[in-house]
Amino acid sequence: MPLTSLMIAAGAVHIVWSLRADPARVWSHLTDSENFQAWLGTLQIAEFEEGGRVVVDHGDGYVCDSTITLFEPGQRFTMTWEFPDEPESGVSVLVAATGDDETLFVLSHTDLADLTASYAPGWLTHLTYFEGSLEGNPLPPEQFWRIHQSLTSLCVRHDPASEQTVFSVLRTVQAPRRDVWESVADPAQHHCFDATGMVGSLASAKPRAVGDVFTMNMTYWDGQGHEDYQSDNHVLVFDPETCIAWATALPGGAPLGWTWRYDLEDAPSGTSVRLTYDWTEASSENVARFDVPLADPAALILSLERLARLVETQ
Repeated sequence: MPLTSLMIAAGAVHIVWSLRADPARVWSHLTDSENFQAWLGTLQIAEFEEGGRVVVDHGDGYVCDSTITLFEPGQRFTMTWEFPDEPESGVSVLVAATGDDETLFVLSHTDLADLTASYAPGWLTHLTYFEGSLEGNPLPPEQFWRIHQSLTSLCVRHDPASEQTVFSVLRTVQAPRRDVWESVADPAQHHCFDATGMVGSLASAKPRAVGDVFTMNMTYWDGQGHEDYQSDNHVLVFDPETCIAWATALPGGAPLGWTWRYDLEDAPSGTSVRLTYDWTEASSENVARFDVPLADPAALILSLERLARLVETQ
């Protein structure tokens, strides 16, 4: 089972799964109605487009009626998740290349509140079935609950004291390390590969050493409207062609408790890039005030994919 990571934070489940297939094949298998029953349930309505409905019978008439709110063919979609006896939540799926002939399947289920603990092993079981179906070795339906029971031990219970506060993703970029460094160490380029939708232009000189502070124009979107603002970013690590990290603050203020970090290493086919978002030091007040975490693993993975596309085509 190539489970890359299981993360539970702020009422959400984030699963990253590595598959031995190219992204086009994974996407095709994911959106093919004939394959749904082998891993999720009987697909009653399949409108894979923005605004479309996806209705799945999970057995004995227990139906989830979803609406797709974002659809980018071949890469990702986001949809509501609506069972009749549960509050509405949201599911997003990202399919992304790793740069090493594999594909990452990233599933995030948000707004789960006290249902988090039950959904984590459920999705792990469903993705085990998805992998078997993708590889041509579908698992018997009657083994579902036995597998579910064994996977439950892998899941962190929904306890605020044990929630994860670090997201970290890795990708190989097929370019020399100095070329990757020129992009990640230049905040003026960050909007070119940011996938959070928040990063804008650089509003100061770019950093050159530990202790420097660079200012970014930013946008916060809450689903109803957007707010433009600026952030100061205090450089914590600046090791040319190896690592850059910074802590975010409001203009003129102290760091708010979260950091962003890029680590670069040589790899056989280019450069290994790790992007880490860490909010361990954020106070409970700042977590609530700023709706932390501000990004999920899918956004980090997509950012690295866009970085690869940017650097590899230069």
